[in-house]
Amino acid sequence: MAFEKEEKIWQKEAKKVYGWSYDPKANKVVPPKYDFPDFVIKRLDWVNEQADTGITFLGAITLMLNPTEEDKKDYEVMAGDDWLPISDEFKNWLEEDRLLEVFRQQEIILALIYGY
Repeated sequence: MAFEKEEKIWQKEAKKVYGWSYDPKANKVVPPKYDFPDFVIKRLDWVNEQADTGITFLGAITLMLNPTEEDKKDYEVMAGDDWLPISDEFKNWLEEDRLLEVFRQQEIILALIYGY
């Protein structure tokens, strides 16, 4: 098959986004588990700490995935905290492959909502 490798990647990554389960003992739906590298966890932790500054959810997504220079300036004025630039390691991981990038963005957003 011409796209066998891509199909396997898609199936694996799709489970991280759509692989919800039900825990009958707790009687609740359980989000997928994420296996993020340490540099992603570091950024997630930093963005989550901003909840105390009144950051919106859209603002958290922007800070996490694609902050602009203007976002940085706004953050430094509003939060009064140290800015955490996106590391090359994070950027390379996120943009390694277009298919992976789309899934990884979704995984990060779900992790911001449901935890990691």
